[in-house]
Amino acid sequence: MLSRGSLRGCSHVASAVPCRTVAPPSSNLKSWFEHAWGDWLGPVALLVVAVAAYVLYHFDLVSERLAGGTLIVVIVAGVVGMGVVPALPLTRTGTQRVMVALVAVLAVIGAGWPTLRIALDPKPLAAARFTADQTKVTVQTGSDGPYEFVVSGRFRQAGTGDVEASYNIKVEGTGTELVQGALKRSTHRYRTSRRGGTSASLEEHTELVHRVNGVSGGTLTLSVDGVDEQLNGELDVAVRAAGPRPEIFWGLCGLALLIRLILDSRMGVEVKEEDRVVRGPKREQTYLTVVAAMMLVFSINFPMEATPRSLVRAAVGAFFLALLAGGAGGWLLASFARLATRPRRRS
Repeated sequence: MLSRGSLRGCSHVASAVPCRTVAPPSSNLKSWFEHAWGDWLGPVALLVVAVAAYVLYHFDLVSERLAGGTLIVVIVAGVVGMGVVPALPLTRTGTQRVMVALVAVLAVIGAGWPTLRIALDPKPLAAARFTADQTKVTVQTGSDGPYEFVVSGRFRQAGTGDVEASYNIKVEGTGTELVQGALKRSTHRYRTSRRGGTSASLEEHTELVHRVNGVSGGTLTLSVDGVDEQLNGELDVAVRAAGPRPEIFWGLCGLALLIRLILDSRMGVEVKEEDRVVRGPKREQTYLTVVAAMMLVFSINFPMEATPRSLVRAAVGAFFLALLAGGAGGWLLASFARLATRPRRRS
């Protein structure tokens, strides 16, 4: 006897033609979207977003601070996600899952905070401007330190020639320290064709950040011997509160690298122990060590090159350096770890 539920969707109960269950249109659309997203829609959407972001930045429709901060978040979150997400299905115990989550947090904090802090551009505690007539300035910071100085200036003549303007700033407070550096403008020429065609790229570093560790106190006296003649007669110094020492965050990234190195080898061994009789010593591989090494290189290089006015260029350069140096170094470390813990085939 047929129930009402079994007759739903049939127009003729007594017909010899079997009833066909028609899937709802919404499920077909959902299935199509899932397949399309994995095949081509996802990469196309990512390409559109990247092109739109480049246009907005190229035509100064977004600020350097917003563009740089967004790029840093995308790099850190994207690289960490590329290592953590594929590794989670390979975990076999709760301890391993906790360790994967732990190293993800360590990598995000170790690489994210010191880099994102530069993009946040903390408000200066005090400012000083040196000229040919004013070579000594005393400022009140309202803080006891530690400090970091943002030194900036403009060149006297615009152009494409190579220029370098050095400075020596003596800082006195509770302690004394000498801050040295040079603002530079350089032209890079690239060969564009076999017939000798060249293209020139102008690069300026008119702002540098220095951490001052040897001076503390709320009253600082800054003095210079003079302002370099290559500048327009002014040299500006912004005094900001310095964050925790960068070595702390390097240590966090290094700890994440060590734990991920252990996880890469141990998870591979445990996966292999379950079926190595059938498949031999070949094992599943993760990219946790590669990702951790990339974040370590990125966290070291980016603060050395970035300034509040130059974030995007520094982030792109640090990312490619991390991809080359960190990626290659992490791959070698992971390979050595897998070879050292490689299980033997049972006879």
